[in-house]
Amino acid sequence: MKKFFIAFLSVVLFVSEAFAAEITVNNVTIPQKGTALMEVYLTNTDVECVGFQFEINLPQGIQPAVDSNNNYILEKGSRVSSLALTIGLSNKGNNKYQFLGYQGSGLPVVFPGTEGQVLTILLKADDTVNVDDVLNASLSNIRITDTSSTTHVLENNNFNIIVTSPPPKTELLETATTVPEATTGEVELIVHRTIKANEWSTICLPFS
Repeated sequence: MKKFFIAFLSVVLFVSEAFAAEITVNNVTIPQKGTALMEVYLTNTDVECVGFQFEINLPQGIQPAVDSNNNYILEKGSRVSSLALTIGLSNKGNNKYQFLGYQGSGLPVVFPGTEGQVLTILLKADDTVNVDDVLNASLSNIRITDTSSTTHVLENNNFNIIVTSPPPKTELLETATTVPEATTGEVELIVHRTIKANEWSTICLPFS
């Protein structure tokens, strides 16, 4: 019985050391019908990481933003030191998205240090979410791969998405006789300007 207890304790200690890493997301503050960055952080004190993956579970009314080519808008974080890291995001349905980041074999480690930002994803909120809503979101099925190609399963991470008022809207008309007052913070700006083909045109944005 004593031998069994010592062996069991050794296994517990080994597992604890192997999982001394975590992937987390800060709470996200996003305006209704606006966008905000979701920042992903990796802490790995004992394991050198060369790749990671996870599923993002988002609430209704929140989804990753896309560009004009319908590609998700995501960027490597400030801790990533190499262009060798390939990143991608795919829609799995039911407000779940799969992220994968990896590098080719034989390349240098792309995450120097032991902690820092490794990814940003631009989120957008539609008009079905309410101002002051605090929505639950999470990362699940989190895995990292170390330099020996061993995969480590990490704990899930929960975070909140806080919805704020949409930015004020300002319209600039070319026929206007007054100019809008400048303000601090984010503003939705709509410019009405007639532009003729084959003629040089400039757009001035006047504020008092």
